[in-house]
Amino acid sequence: MTTGEDKVRREEVRTTWLLSAPALAILTFAAAGPLLIVVVYSFLEPGRYGNVEWGFSTDAWVSIIFSRDIFDGTYSLADAHLTIFWRSVKLSFITTLHLHRGIPDGVVHGHPIAPGARGAVVPDHHSFLD
Repeated sequence: MTTGEDKVRREEVRTTWLLSAPALAILTFAAAGPLLIVVVYSFLEPGRYGNVEWGFSTDAWVSIIFSRDIFDGTYSLADAHLTIFWRSVKLSFITTLHLHRGIPDGVVHGHPIAPGARGAVVPDHHSFLD
């Protein structure tokens, strides 16, 4: 490319970013605002009747990984939470891998493909209520 073409291309890219900047800013704040509130509240002390006290506490995060015995106060791994977390990570990885390869997720996990998705024609007189 010549320097003139490079300059035109850079100007097009700059114009595109400037035009999309307001929408990107709104989407960023709309997503980051509620997430920031949830993160802040997760580090507050639990209060009476379901509210929170404005004091720093990591009890909520510790209770996700560990469960405390109500009789002797000892901690052990929270198997159910870790199992659910691992299953979520595993399914998200598999879904990402298969979608990256172009394989529909329903085929991988055993869900039937919708009629018509592969070009199949569903008769007009067919009723699922019969």
